[in-house]
Amino acid sequence: MKTYYDIEYNYHEYSDEKVYITLGFNIGVATKYFYINNKNAYTNNLAFANVFANYVRLLFEGELALNVDRTVTSISIGADKNTWTTKLMALFHIIFADSLDEKVFEDAHKLSLTRFEKAYKQGEFRAVYKAYEYADTNKGYKLHTLIEDIQNISFSDFLAARNNLVIPSNMCVYVNGCIGSVSDEERETINDWIVKNKVTAAMGGRIVDQRLKEDAHLLELSRQNVNMDILSLGFEENVSELDKMIYMVIEADKISGEGKTLHVDRFDSSIIVTTSEVLKLQNYLKRPATQQQFDMTREGLLGKYNQWLEGNPIRFNMMAVELKLNGTNIVDYIGTIANLTYQNYEEIAKKIRPIVSEAQIVMRRG
Repeated sequence: MKTYYDIEYNYHEYSDEKVYITLGFNIGVATKYFYINNKNAYTNNLAFANVFANYVRLLFEGELALNVDRTVTSISIGADKNTWTTKLMALFHIIFADSLDEKVFEDAHKLSLTRFEKAYKQGEFRAVYKAYEYADTNKGYKLHTLIEDIQNISFSDFLAARNNLVIPSNMCVYVNGCIGSVSDEERETINDWIVKNKVTAAMGGRIVDQRLKEDAHLLELSRQNVNMDILSLGFEENVSELDKMIYMVIEADKISGEGKTLHVDRFDSSIIVTTSEVLKLQNYLKRPATQQQFDMTREGLLGKYNQWLEGNPIRFNMMAVELKLNGTNIVDYIGTIANLTYQNYEEIAKKIRPIVSEAQIVMRRG
């Protein structure tokens, strides 16, 4: 039986006998540049991912979980074990439709703009999207470009982005749950939808020497007080995304803060931390974790991922597609963490120690 290489099936029994499906696309608010068919440069409208997600929301009959991040947009559904293939095919019909509905696009654009304008009034939201300018420099992200794009995106922009970027080479599918009853014919039908599009797309950007990236400090007025620290990590080009992620999840656990967001892609790697006060955090990364810190972090990660699998399968699926779009299978990732020894970690930490630059964003009530 043929299985498309970017569809992953994970049989897992849930008490409600549900199947959870997540489609992941390598597009987000920070993905500006792409190469189509390995030769044609394409500049993406940064608002496309948000508008596209809302376009699907307006057309799909059923509940969706949507998440638009910097480089990955995920669309997730839950379904009965006997009807999940029907729901997935309905989603494919919307996503891969031969023609798009301009009226639905206009409604999706208005919805995206309204939600963005409302969120932008919140200091923390604005700080996070401003932080991406420092964290995602190599991909060419600028907040003012996103603001202009979300105001001005046209139907022709939307159509071009869908045709160039919502394609098999730029996406993956993760199916998780009670899927044992799927027939070969049903799997072939799903695969056929995926493999018939031969266009390829690859995210673009530039690799700037991390030593040229200066530390920064930004003060802005806001309705709320916000302190945000951005650690930008520059790795050597020969370091795999898997090694980067393993290193970062362990190192990040040493950092104090109320919320931490880790991000890895081919061009940029970063840790964004919300703190109660303005702090310099890069000192936490100057020394490897101790044996005790390592053991606690590894067990904590494995416990968290198991909790997601059992109690929050859509969150687990979102991690699976993000890893897959970075070239890593979730089984390999979790297996690597489970089998990692402290000696392994020490070797990785010494071998790939990145150059770290740091920025703080401080927002204060005017």
